[in-house]
Amino acid sequence: MLYLNSEYKYETVVINDLITGEIDSEKLQKKLESYALNGWRLHSVFTNEVGRNSGGSFTSFQGVSINAAIDQTILIFERRIKV
Repeated sequence: MLYLNSEYKYETVVINDLITGEIDSEKLQKKLESYALNGWRLHSVFTNEVGRNSGGSFTSFQGVSINAAIDQTILIFERRIKV
């Protein structure tokens, strides 16, 4: 059974990896700062693998294909409800 905590509010943010499979650290940093400025704290983080970037669509400058896992980073923020 799921019990809701009436003292806290939760918000979920999804950040997709770059085409290279790397985390979009600039976007991540901006989200963390934005939510912190608005009174949210980071509660949890996890990743969800959504696929692979294989072969033809992306090649490095040396012509070598990259087979990178593409993930989503899911951030769960928590903020106390003001009463």
